Amino acid sequence: MKKRTLIEIIDSQDFLDELTDQIRTVVQEECDCKEGSVEATLLTSKEVLAKLKISAPTLKNQRDQGMIKHMKIGRGYRYLLP
Repeated sequence: MKKRTLIEIIDSQDFLDELTDQIRTVVQEECDCKEGSVEATLLTSKEVLAKLKISAPTLKNQRDQGMIKHMKIGRGYRYLLP
């Protein structure tokens, strides 16, 4: 008996919309932010270094010790400052 694999064909825009919704859901769950405020509170490493006036190794140590809330997005980190 042969196995058959069904492949669903979807529009690329539908795929991107679904992916965006899933990412938005994960980000909101991670930071407990209200809708629309996520972009205002997530900072890049460079922004955090400038705002807190600390060095990159200090930021890494604080991140590793759990002193700063963060999430990994792609290769970089995004930080949530109080």
